[in-house]
Amino acid sequence: METVVITGATSGIGLELTKKFILRNARIIMAVRNESKAKQIIEKLNYEHIVVLKLDLNSKASTIEFVDKLKQYDVDIFVNNAGVYHLDKQINQDNKETTMATNYLNTFLLNELLIPYFLTLDHQVNLILTSSIVYKNGKLNYDDFYSLNNYRKIQVYANTKLAICRYFTYLLDKYKDSNIKFNLTHPGIVYTPIIQKGYKSKFFVFCAKVFMKTFFNSVSNAADVDLYCLNEKDKNGDFVGPRFLNIKGKPKIIKLKKIAYQDVDKLIAFSKKELEL
Repeated sequence: METVVITGATSGIGLELTKKFILRNARIIMAVRNESKAKQIIEKLNYEHIVVLKLDLNSKASTIEFVDKLKQYDVDIFVNNAGVYHLDKQINQDNKETTMATNYLNTFLLNELLIPYFLTLDHQVNLILTSSIVYKNGKLNYDDFYSLNNYRKIQVYANTKLAICRYFTYLLDKYKDSNIKFNLTHPGIVYTPIIQKGYKSKFFVFCAKVFMKTFFNSVSNAADVDLYCLNEKDKNGDFVGPRFLNIKGKPKIIKLKKIAYQDVDKLIAFSKKELEL
């Protein structure tokens, strides 16, 4: 029985992935911020091979604690799915801006702490990072990495996804001959609960829900992007997203833009300094 870890598994693509892995008879570890919500979901799913572990990627301490607990499991697949979108500027308990901390900085920490453990396992580990096609619009300013002086929600989100892409290229180079298979995914434009949390207007959310469910990618197709990375034809290092205009449809391999390969060492050095690694 394969063991699959899914971060952000209580809603949206993460929950859909949980359901799809149940059909594969996998042991599932739901890495979630809200443990009580996860337990309610498990009751409805009526599937016995699910474990819930607390993970709040907006907290450095929670991330470290999660890693310590996960090391008791023999992991086959790790899906970095959790993220936040379009939040107002917020500073967390670590004195970091929440969107960048959640989507990139503590995701970086999570994987940096887990990879040495994965390297000790005697089988292949599939590690999937989640980006977005908006990474192309990202800009990383190391004098204002958290955009505190010029905070624009959508721009900050794009910045986090560019950072993930550059981290992905770093991992590919550093661990190219290891037992870890790395993939990067872009789920397309999908209506998930992350949209509801990103906007205050109920009318806007309603209109977005109708429009996006009609014209953009389904949650099922978005989850299939991650599953595509597990098939035998998919190669280490592939960037996978939806087939039609990078917006919707079944998965295909996408070419990363040059921006994903630029200033990678600078980002890694900065990230390690911020996290005191």
